[in-house]
Amino acid sequence: MTSGTHINLFVEGIKPMWEVDEHKEGGVWNLRVNKGYANKLWEDLIMGFIGEQFTSPNEVTGLVLNVMHNNDRISVWMRHGTNHMRVKEVKKDLIRIMSLPHDVKLDFRLFFPDTEQKTQAPAQKEPAANKGSRDLKPYRVVAAKSKHHNNNLAPPQSRDRGNTASSGISSDNS
Repeated sequence: MTSGTHINLFVEGIKPMWEVDEHKEGGVWNLRVNKGYANKLWEDLIMGFIGEQFTSPNEVTGLVLNVMHNNDRISVWMRHGTNHMRVKEVKKDLIRIMSLPHDVKLDFRLFFPDTEQKTQAPAQKEPAANKGSRDLKPYRVVAAKSKHHNNNLAPPQSRDRGNTASSGISSDNS
């Protein structure tokens, strides 16, 4: 894919926009990867998303792949970014689904940081999900290409995609 390509995969009916109701308390996990490593990670993430491999049903609303000049970015959008337990749970799921090292550097940010202060009320117990029944969610894929792409940028031809932890993914050494 050429630099400037954006691929969005969202649950049907949810727009890939911060401003929609589904994202009013939401946030996004971002993972930057070196060129040549996003393909396998993206594929694993799509399979986990469609196959409902996330612990909290309906928490993840969409996935975004941004192909850039020097690296690529994978983003995972979620509904409840102000719920710290859910945020940690989604991070654990991402590490498991994409087979990432546990010290991988994933960045999280809220879509609307002001909502975190407003939602710091006493915790309410959420109803347990009925794990016996699984309603399949319809998905919609939207691909967009930037007007400013460079056709001279060729994707890497042959790279070892098996060892993503050593050189393709940033690790947090703290």
